[in-house]
Amino acid sequence: MSNKSVLAAVFVGALTAAGCGPPVPVNEPTPVFAVSEPPADFRFETTDGSVLTGESLRGRYSVIAFVATYDLISQAQIKVLGLVAQSHVPRVNVAAVILEPRENKPIAEAYAKSLNAAFPIGVADLGTVRAGPFGAMRHVPTVVILDRDGRIVLRHTGPLEEPALHSELTKAGARR
Repeated sequence: MSNKSVLAAVFVGALTAAGCGPPVPVNEPTPVFAVSEPPADFRFETTDGSVLTGESLRGRYSVIAFVATYDLISQAQIKVLGLVAQSHVPRVNVAAVILEPRENKPIAEAYAKSLNAAFPIGVADLGTVRAGPFGAMRHVPTVVILDRDGRIVLRHTGPLEEPALHSELTKAGARR
């Protein structure tokens, strides 16, 4: 067996192992939170040095995707956010939050730069997110939609394709 064959086998094996675990259904039914919840209060440093807060997003519907640098589906979700931003901004805010420990911020910054996103990308460790209004996240990506008042109106676990995300924004009351 050649070195290339061995390397390819190891790569395929690693991808297979990474895919093991409980499956997350694509576009599974999503719980809609009561609109009477208080506005989401959060604060995440972004990869460009600014700050993403619940207050800064108020006044417009907002889509936030919680992603991980090691996950290809998260990378695809950020690309979908870019497409949604093209058709909804300025009426809708779009942002992502990379779940990484604080000491891995340089990795998150390089990841965000490589994706060339035209929207803010925050960085937070899982404990920070869990302690805030978004609660525990067992899978990435997780997509959250906030209404104009900053209240959570949708939380979707797993990838959310562009047509489904447009549909969920429309159901929530956002316009293009």
